[in-house]
Amino acid sequence: FGSSWPKDEAMFVDFINSSIDIKFIIAPHTFGHVPALKESITKKTVLFTEKEGMNLAEYDVIIINTIGLLSKIYSYADVAYVGGGFGTSGLHNILEPAAFGVPIVIGPNHQRFPEAMALVQMGGVVAVANKQETEDALSALVINDDYRWEKGHVAGTFVSMNRGAINIILNHITNDALI
Repeated sequence: FGSSWPKDEAMFVDFINSSIDIKFIIAPHTFGHVPALKESITKKTVLFTEKEGMNLAEYDVIIINTIGLLSKIYSYADVAYVGGGFGTSGLHNILEPAAFGVPIVIGPNHQRFPEAMALVQMGGVVAVANKQETEDALSALVINDDYRWEKGHVAGTFVSMNRGAINIILNHITNDALI
């Protein structure tokens, strides 16, 4: 769960608490509510800043309460929930998990993000509107290997198909400036 806000977390904490044999990493967008988030989780949970000397295999949930790690963490994910889609501040970067071929779940407020709209339409991202849809989407991706692989493949292919976009944009800007 990357760049999550309290509104996002309200959609998935019960899923975490009811899950069996699943490990979770939560990287909240801000850290002020981390103590309340940790308390809301009934699974064995550790903060990233408390990990020294601990056997992390004994924990079900790690909360990343530091910055700069999220894009690397996505490379270890089987499924990613990208936050911001249940609030009004905006969806966070879905291309980070997509680049690793990770299927993605997002909230309903993603219309201002062309890559999100495209990936929802293509099937690499599952957009959900409420808590039940969030739990259903996460469950389907966790339980069904083929479904998870298909969604992840679409996400990864989307990123591959759009490689070089910066060069295209820069060429366009440069050419417009010369006119």
